[in-house]
Amino acid sequence: MQLTKGERLLFLMIADIYERLGAQGVDTKLIKEAICTGNTWAIDWQYSDRLPDEVAPAVLKEIVDILDMWVFLERGHQALSSHDKERVERETQRPVRFIGFDQNEESEQVSVAEFLIRRMNRFESFRGRQLNSAVHTLERHRRMLAVFEPIRPTLTDSDLDLSSDQIIAIFKA
Repeated sequence: MQLTKGERLLFLMIADIYERLGAQGVDTKLIKEAICTGNTWAIDWQYSDRLPDEVAPAVLKEIVDILDMWVFLERGHQALSSHDKERVERETQRPVRFIGFDQNEESEQVSVAEFLIRRMNRFESFRGRQLNSAVHTLERHRRMLAVFEPIRPTLTDSDLDLSSDQIIAIFKA
């Protein structure tokens, strides 16, 4: 754990307040000693179960882009005629429905998606869904996203729906 001098001072002040309040649950002596001796790594070791690694901005952007793509895919599919829906389903051999990520291998992606959907009320069309696909999906989402990204800027406010050809092309990535 790398802390600036200001952050170290804040931690020491908070530890003092914590002690004066008689609060329990955090070893303030360990925190103060780790800060004062330059061994802030000890805080990570001691509290690693409470302090997970932060999500990298690139991971967040990728998940937002994937969820955005799936909003367009599902909405576009919904807007198709029944003939075009049948064609999409026949040619893709998959339902046009976001199934999430694999909790075992893609747990960071599941966590970010769940936080965005359930806590931040974003991508509400996915609310209430199970986001653990139980199969690896990230690489597939990435391939699909590579096809979707050049299409995304062409979608205007008056025409936000993907065509059946676009949906099929994205799915075949």
